[in-house]
Amino acid sequence: MTGLSQKTSYPSADIEVTGFEHSHFNNNAFDVVVGNYRVMDAAYDDQKFKIHDYFLAKSVDKLKAGGIMACVTSSGTMDKMDASARMYLAERAELIGAVRLPNNAFKANAGTEVTTDILFFQKREEPLGDKPYPEWTMLSETENELRINSYFKEHSEMVLGTLEKSTNPFSSGVDCIPIPGADLRQQLSEAIGKLSAEINRDPVDMDVRAVQFTDDAPLKTFFMREGNLYFKDSAEKPAEISDLSRKKRDRVIGMIGIRDAARAVIQAQTENCSDEELQKLQAVLNERYDVFYKKNGLIHAKANATVFREDDGFALICSLEKDFDLKKGILKNKADIFTKRTICQFSEVDHADSSEDALIVSIQYRGRIDFPYMEQLCGKSKQEMISDLGDKIFPVPDLVHPDHVSYQTADEYLSGNIRAKLNEARVAASQNPMFERNIPALEAVLPPKLRAGDIKVRLGATWIKPEYIRQFMYETLETPRYYQVKDKEFRRYGGLGNKINVEYVPEAGLWHVSNPKSDTSIKATRDFGTKELTAYQILDDVLNLRAPKVYMTVPDPGSERGEKRVIDGEATSLAQKKAAALQQAFENWVFKDPERAADLVETYNDKFNSMRPREYDGSHLIFPGMAADINLREHQRNAIAHALYGGNALFAHCVGAGKTYEMIATAMEGKRLGMHHKSLFVVPKHLTSQIGEDFLRLYPSANILVATTKDFKASNRRELMARIATGNYDAVIISHDQFKALPLSAERATRQMQQEVDTLTESIDRERAMNGGKSFTVKALERQRRALQQQIEKLVTAAKKDQQNVTFEQLGIDHIFVDEAHEFKNLLCPTKLQNLTGISNSASQKAMDLFLKCRYLDEETGSRGVTLATGTPISNSITEIHTMLRY
Repeated sequence: MTGLSQKTSYPSADIEVTGFEHSHFNNNAFDVVVGNYRVMDAAYDDQKFKIHDYFLAKSVDKLKAGGIMACVTSSGTMDKMDASARMYLAERAELIGAVRLPNNAFKANAGTEVTTDILFFQKREEPLGDKPYPEWTMLSETENELRINSYFKEHSEMVLGTLEKSTNPFSSGVDCIPIPGADLRQQLSEAIGKLSAEINRDPVDMDVRAVQFTDDAPLKTFFMREGNLYFKDSAEKPAEISDLSRKKRDRVIGMIGIRDAARAVIQAQTENCSDEELQKLQAVLNERYDVFYKKNGLIHAKANATVFREDDGFALICSLEKDFDLKKGILKNKADIFTKRTICQFSEVDHADSSEDALIVSIQYRGRIDFPYMEQLCGKSKQEMISDLGDKIFPVPDLVHPDHVSYQTADEYLSGNIRAKLNEARVAASQNPMFERNIPALEAVLPPKLRAGDIKVRLGATWIKPEYIRQFMYETLETPRYYQVKDKEFRRYGGLGNKINVEYVPEAGLWHVSNPKSDTSIKATRDFGTKELTAYQILDDVLNLRAPKVYMTVPDPGSERGEKRVIDGEATSLAQKKAAALQQAFENWVFKDPERAADLVETYNDKFNSMRPREYDGSHLIFPGMAADINLREHQRNAIAHALYGGNALFAHCVGAGKTYEMIATAMEGKRLGMHHKSLFVVPKHLTSQIGEDFLRLYPSANILVATTKDFKASNRRELMARIATGNYDAVIISHDQFKALPLSAERATRQMQQEVDTLTESIDRERAMNGGKSFTVKALERQRRALQQQIEKLVTAAKKDQQNVTFEQLGIDHIFVDEAHEFKNLLCPTKLQNLTGISNSASQKAMDLFLKCRYLDEETGSRGVTLATGTPISNSITEIHTMLRY
């Protein structure tokens, strides 16, 4: 902790918090060495020095010429018979003087009575060489026949006690006995006052103290070395920053100090430091910030942000300013890190008193039911816990692998498509009785079955089988038999001739009535049709949710042809009345037949009345590493639980509801639980720095990368992508526009779209075989295929130009959080509807890029890698929510 404190006090100094024997300081590097020596080092094995002597030898080698060393060591260094250590020191340094302390000097602290010396050396400008060794390397005898170092014989005033023969088997043979009543503090002060040495050193500003650069210095970091300012922009040699004005340089140095002080406070808290230690570090942080603020203003100020924005610690130091007026340059409130403990030590629960408690802990710390972990917590077997928990958990059938049985909590299992789960449970229970209890539990939450009278059925509903629409058409319009088709005719002749048929093409989302003008009966042209549009043509419009329109030609002298087409209002109104009549006739007909009604009711309930929403409870979430002073609200906790346990999610909360903290907490908690490893935040450009600051306010020790505009310049983009790919970041924050510059590989993007092309091609071939190459459906499908093929060509062309860059798949991103997701609503949505607000028939490049990346993450994560957030999921039309769901 002392080392950590010193690192904070002197952020530009190279301080190693390690044993001296493991340090790697350069020789001839220090002006002063001070030590209280107590572990050997291979570099001094040849001398076979004792521990104290080893440290003395290593220390003197670190001194610069003229440097001073003061050290406390055993009296054996000076008094022992073996002079090799003294000779080693004498070759390199002059003895300024020595003070022998009485053997009780350290009794209060160490509890031992040992005679010790304080030795003062000055490093020689040149080694001793062939000159004779000085007297102090030798021993002499006193009048009392005590063998001691010659220095102490000649300078008895430097012996602060009485020398006597030692009875301690571990001493050098002579003890220094304290003088009764003597004041050791005064004695020592007088003795040291007799020493003198000439020291020639220029004064050094500790704020620009040298730091030894090492290869593990963080990228994108400012630092000082030999009084010079450097920036490590790549893995290569750092670049010296020499083109800054004195004022800008001082700003950078000041922010380096604040950055390192803030990191020291954070690191100390993660190591569970004492309150006293924390307060010392906070005092340093407060002092450094206050000095900087008084001289340079807010860190957020443009002058400061401009020079330090590239540093990876910029978002951290910005988060220190909690409330401020940027226009006036006034700080209103500092962040709590200056005065409070913002990180509480996290310790995992290691015991549970019951199976219920073990389940809660397992969800908290593992994010799932983990029976081996639960067994360790409560000491019960898996079967005992299953019995104890009862209907709090349920076995999940796996009809493909019946021997594999997993368990889910009741809130998860008793939600989703209940009818499908009920069918699976009945099949599984017939093979294994353990699933029998699932059946009544699922039946209890099954949505009540709707009856025919509860269901509104309209022409064009895609869940209705085409054969029912065909049957309605033939019966209602009394289509002559020779115009009716049977399934056998498709297989026999491969075409329709002039026969009338209805079919639905799901790939295009279109219904199609073939040969709508073949029948000219009263029913077709008067009862349900008009002289301009037959009932079959009107039916085609109604099925495709189009309002029938009748056009007429009127003179237009100003045009090239002299005429133009306009809507015939009267004829159109009549046609739309016939359309309404057809719709009413269908509603009267559809449930009339009991067998047909039963089939349609069953289909509708299976498709649309089987879902039970899961209710997510986030009260159990614990959020290790979150700032202690921030408490999430209930709806935020529940939203986070939804995103963690429910897969892809949309936070559609109003402005001010806390969506940013929801996304950040989901990212960090998901990483802790192993659900994902590296999150990408895609946010509006003006919010990138703000989101970074919010991230570090909520999780002060998070490792994040906030990409700047400069990072995405052509010359820097490749390096940025390499940093993302190789860095162990908790989150990477980029803008909407920058997101497009992280390309999905052309191979994957084209493969995804080619699957759509292949599906369309199969539909085209099938339609051609049935109705010929000129049918309406073929033309519609071909238009969609051409549009997709053109997009594939663009992707391939772009990939050829950018072959060297890392692709999105290689970045290690396994979860994306898209803020203000409504900015991506312009996504292609094939539809048969006309003039429908909010639906786009063409996709923006930005929207298509996000869509393809979402599909990639779905493949990689099982639809658990996408979280969207917006306060306006619907801005113009209810149809916009469909686009959000497609992502």
